[in-house]
Amino acid sequence: MRLVCFGDSFTASAGIPAEDILSGRPPSWIDLLAERWGCAGITRGINGTGPLELLHQLQNFGEFLPGDRVFCAFSSVKRFCLSPYTPTIHHLSELADPHEHYNNKNSAMVTQREIDMAIPNVSRADMQRIIQAHGWYELFLNTEYRERSLHYAIFTALDGIAAANPQAEFYVKYCFIQDYALHREMNLQSKFFKLLEGDMFSICGEQEGMDITNHFTVDSVGDFVNYLDGAMR
Repeated sequence: MRLVCFGDSFTASAGIPAEDILSGRPPSWIDLLAERWGCAGITRGINGTGPLELLHQLQNFGEFLPGDRVFCAFSSVKRFCLSPYTPTIHHLSELADPHEHYNNKNSAMVTQREIDMAIPNVSRADMQRIIQAHGWYELFLNTEYRERSLHYAIFTALDGIAAANPQAEFYVKYCFIQDYALHREMNLQSKFFKLLEGDMFSICGEQEGMDITNHFTVDSVGDFVNYLDGAMR
């Protein structure tokens, strides 16, 4: 048996060095749960990515072994990225004055220093193309219809992946309460994976200035491990 995890930053860290934990960093819930189960803990989580990348990682993982427990963190479909090396387009507006809007005319507002800090190794020309893509995204893709359509498609695809790998047990948990609420509103039903109730961000305990791993604080990670230990057995 292995604990195999996919998703965004809620699953991005495992194998935390002992010296980091001794210095105050909370252990990864993945490490703690794998240790409790006496199995290997494997993660393919990627910071800041969305559920399309989750599907990509699942489909390209390789063979799931008999008895594997596969944990999938379902992030927001607004995270429109397909690669760990691709900026999340809808977050790029954070580079600009919140009272301004990106277009070809005012993209010169972005300094090279801001580009380097936000997205290393991206040239000004490439950044202008990304800004233009952000404009098209906001105009045509960032809509309620797209969000619901992608949500349904990804949820259904996850069920299909679980159906195609009956030798493993698949579990899905939402990262954020608004996406879990949309799931309930759409009344989506799974047949081949178990949906774990609620979301993770509401219970992770993260606050500004606190040490975290996968968003969980040292005071909350143990409770989450206890919860998963019961829910995934």
